[in-house]
Amino acid sequence: MLDLTAKAEVNGVKFDGVDMFLFDPHVNIDSGNDDLKRIADKIRARGLVVGSVVAPIWPPTGGGSAMGSETNARPSSARSAKAAASPRPSATSGSAARRRAH
Repeated sequence: MLDLTAKAEVNGVKFDGVDMFLFDPHVNIDSGNDDLKRIADKIRARGLVVGSVVAPIWPPTGGGSAMGSETNARPSSARSAKAAASPRPSATSGSAARRRAH
C-alpha cells in the first residue's frame, strides 16, 4: 500500500503522507519503539510522512459503544489511553490529507 500511495498521481498531484492506524493487521497497538521506528523508516523511504496516528475506540468484537454504559465505555477508554501513551515515530509531520503538485 505504501508503494501504491507513493506512486499515485492525478494531474500532477501526489500524496505526501499516510495515516498510521494502530490496529491489526496494519500496526499493532502494542508496538514498541523499534517496531514503530521500522514502520516510520519504510514510510520515510518512500518520500512520505505520517500525517496522523489513528487508534480504535470501538470494541474489536462489536457489542457496545464508547457512548454506552460505563461498562461498555471502559474498554474503549482503555484503548484510547493506550494509543495516547504509545510511542510515536519521528516521521510525523503535516497531514496525509495534504497533497502536493510537482
